[in-house]
Amino acid sequence: MAGVGIAKHAFTLTGLTAVRLNKLLGCSVNWKILAESGLSLKNLNKLIREQSDENTDLVLVSMGGNDVFQLTPPWIWKNNINTSVKLLFQNYKKPLILFSPVPPVGSFPSDSKPS
Repeated sequence: MAGVGIAKHAFTLTGLTAVRLNKLLGCSVNWKILAESGLSLKNLNKLIREQSDENTDLVLVSMGGNDVFQLTPPWIWKNNINTSVKLLFQNYKKPLILFSPVPPVGSFPSDSKPS
């Protein structure tokens, strides 16, 4: 997820969403981030399979940038998204699943500098 390199998870999309939900709902919000630097949807599905928490009400999915960088074909990406949803419904009592848009990786700054 975008934000893996951010010093505090409270400033990531997940953390900011949890704070906003807390204010809107007036109750405490417990959250967990399943993330690794360079995580693809295929590898996210492995992490989902390893989870056993069945008290999840909402899942926020912010994926796609690493799949773009890894040149994952669109049909494989779509199959991996479908697998994610099936796994989440199987393990987490059918939570509300929200998807953020795929990041605009074409406008990301380049790491390499021209010679």
